[in-house]
Amino acid sequence: MKKADIQNGTIANVIEVDPDNVPEWAADWPWVTNEGIGWLYDGSTFNAPEPKAEEIAAALAQARAAASMSRLDFAKLALREGWITAAEAKAWVPGNALPKIVTDIIAQHIEGADRQVIAEINALGQLVVNRNDLLLRLLMMSKKVTDAQMDAHFIAAAQVKA
Repeated sequence: MKKADIQNGTIANVIEVDPDNVPEWAADWPWVTNEGIGWLYDGSTFNAPEPKAEEIAAALAQARAAASMSRLDFAKLALREGWITAAEAKAWVPGNALPKIVTDIIAQHIEGADRQVIAEINALGQLVVNRNDLLLRLLMMSKKVTDAQMDAHFIAAAQVKA
């Protein structure tokens, strides 16, 4: 079995030890095993440990919070997916009108005429669609789009720009 001295994320020293007879001076070094905690040694290289579920969830939430695409790109996506018509896309891109699905979602989920008008104005004025936007989440629910599917759309949009 191998043991490593990892300092500030850099492997500084690697020794081979018998797991049943660990030298006292090495007892506090992080273990490098194929079973769990710490860096994994496959016989030739060290690999970072698999992230924990909560770390994955936190990274995904952070990525979703940062993800956005232009209104133009989202209108084209919505048209391709059949969520809106061509006429709605053409009117929405320059900010002249909202697609019916958006006005329906606002009417169904936002109480009060004043708040609905503000939501419509905000939607018309948005130059980008944010992945975590409430209207987008409601659209996903109404069209039965999964988080993974929407993530794929935002990833694809980001890759086109890169």
